Amino acid sequence: RTIDQKSKQVLEKEDQFKNVWESSLDGLMLSTDDGKILTVNPNLANMVQGKVQELEQGYIKDLFYKPDFYQESKAVINDSLIGKDKDACTFEMRMPLRGGDRDIELFVSKLNTDYEGRVLILSVFRDITAKKAYEKGLKVAKEKAEEASKMKTNFLSNISHEIRTPLNGILGSTENIILQPPPDADLVSQLEIIRESGERLLDTINGILDIAKI
Repeated sequence: RTIDQKSKQVLEKEDQFKNVWESSLDGLMLSTDDGKILTVNPNLANMVQGKVQELEQGYIKDLFYKPDFYQESKAVINDSLIGKDKDACTFEMRMPLRGGDRDIELFVSKLNTDYEGRVLILSVFRDITAKKAYEKGLKVAKEKAEEASKMKTNFLSNISHEIRTPLNGILGSTENIILQPPPDADLVSQLEIIRESGERLLDTINGILDIAKI
């Protein structure tokens, strides 16, 4: 009875593991340290446009359309994982998968068990291509917004200068005429209107320029 209970628990855990393995949105792979693939989940097979049974007969290098990529990336992983006696590491790289180039966040972990005397490794492939494209789009949009803001500020500064220069001349000439004797009441009244309107316009321009600076 105890054996039956233990067997039932093992089967339940195997079913749970199988459900996680089959339904994971990440690509999962068990392999040996010499690059032999033991098993992959359906999502990884979809990433490389292959079949699970086909991949389980091959090696990790078969996941890529560039023959040298595996050896190059393996050296980097070994330096970070095996060379430093770590149990797990995470890498971010552009992978030439058989299903197309993708940005992948790769998690590699050495397992405590072995397979026929070889080190057993779990690899998790997380596709972050869409995330990278989104981040790149945000960066481009930010740069364009900053460029547009700079152009707007330069435009407002230049146009304000071009308006203020002749306006100051108008206000100065108006003030000079008002101070000239003999005073003409009607002329002074009209000149006062010109001066007040000019000063109001000048304040408005200065206010626009201040806002542009902020």
